[in-house]
Amino acid sequence: MNWLNQLATRLGVMRIEVLLVTGLLGFLLAGVGLNLAGDAVAKKELFERAEAEMFMGEESDSALTAEQRLYDESLKESGNDVRRADLPRKKLNFNTATEADLEALPDIGDLLANRLIRFRAFKGGKIRALEELLEVKGITQERFERLKLYLTVE
Repeated sequence: MNWLNQLATRLGVMRIEVLLVTGLLGFLLAGVGLNLAGDAVAKKELFERAEAEMFMGEESDSALTAEQRLYDESLKESGNDVRRADLPRKKLNFNTATEADLEALPDIGDLLANRLIRFRAFKGGKIRALEELLEVKGITQERFERLKLYLTVE
């Protein structure tokens, strides 16, 4: 406390005033530190959210609607036999499938195939259960039930 008395004497103030100013500066620095830590947490959450939305697709729902319409039209034109030769004879392993393999499946176009590949990359290169595909934008329960017939996870 000798340094405190020397500082008070040099500044020409009382010792209690130096203690008060020191305490206030301490609280100010603590507040700045907490504010910076809060910003870091907020930025981390934003990055995590952006990373999670990466596979959700940037394209609008109208693009998905247009893709579905084109697919439906191709089914009508071919009499429901579209891409039957391209369909896998055995179930396709989702964890090793290429984008072209996924596009060959019924009800999956290039946008959705790309989104599925990005989703798999987001999950670390593989998924553990097919039910995880329901997290992908554009995979409804009905579409998932149809895809289950062609996909497996190994």
